[in-house]
Amino acid sequence: MTIEPSGAYTLFIQTINNGVESIAVTARDDYSVKLARLPSGEISGTDKAVQAVYQIVSETDDNRDAYLVSQKDPSDGMTNKLLCTNYDDRYYQNDKDHIAPPHVFTPLDVFAGGKQGVWYDPSDKSTLFQDVAGTVPVTKDGDPVALMRDKSGNGNHATQTVSTARPAYKTDGALHWLEFDGVDDYLEVKPFAVAMQQPYSFVAGVQRMFTAGSASLVDCSVVATRFAIVDLSSSNYISAGSSVKGTLPTNTGDTHVLTVFASGIDSKMQSGKGDIVTANIGNNPINNILIATRDKNTRFL
Repeated sequence: MTIEPSGAYTLFIQTINNGVESIAVTARDDYSVKLARLPSGEISGTDKAVQAVYQIVSETDDNRDAYLVSQKDPSDGMTNKLLCTNYDDRYYQNDKDHIAPPHVFTPLDVFAGGKQGVWYDPSDKSTLFQDVAGTVPVTKDGDPVALMRDKSGNGNHATQTVSTARPAYKTDGALHWLEFDGVDDYLEVKPFAVAMQQPYSFVAGVQRMFTAGSASLVDCSVVATRFAIVDLSSSNYISAGSSVKGTLPTNTGDTHVLTVFASGIDSKMQSGKGDIVTANIGNNPINNILIATRDKNTRFL
């Protein structure tokens, strides 16, 4: 091989005591190289003749002659008998075929095994329709939403049959949401095929757009199971029923992740701002849901 002055090379040498060393080398002239260090083992015997075996490889070829040594047996003289397998990047390429890839969580995991519940995702326009029958899809900012399909697999779709009471799909190109007018807009989820028993959780992302009055984000048929954003001027709070309350920052435009975990006497509420409250909201199940109103007549969001 030709040793280029600017190249990077390695000398692999087997000394006469059967040791193998790797030493960096550079070009010295057309017929010799300069070693970065002397070999640790002897390379010649008493007759002064070089008996070591060596090979010089370029760093760009360092995998070209790579082998996996599975067996080494001493042989005659200064040699070893090796049992080797050619090695390159393909050797281990299928090693992990039997290992399942790591699981990536999706909200569908919450409903595994047929668990009751709902999952609404306004950012998924394929679930939004301008008619209750689901024949006219929502396509652009400002379109009314008459049907929002449940993605949990339970078929608990949210609908609004009154055209003037439908929320609007809104987007700024990056975020997507439903906007209710605070006057009469709401969505209704008909009674579940199977009531949802405690423990259960509500989780919602919302943006506060009002500074006075009161509104309900999610309301259920049981009075003790309400999930509301409330502003009574001097008392700002989120509530689940009348028992679980916590402070909510009053700034208009604030965004929040609101969570209520219903589990009898150990029920909890968190505003997403670090406020956690524990209280008893009873053991009532959920059978239907109203979104953005308390009772279809009051507390519109």
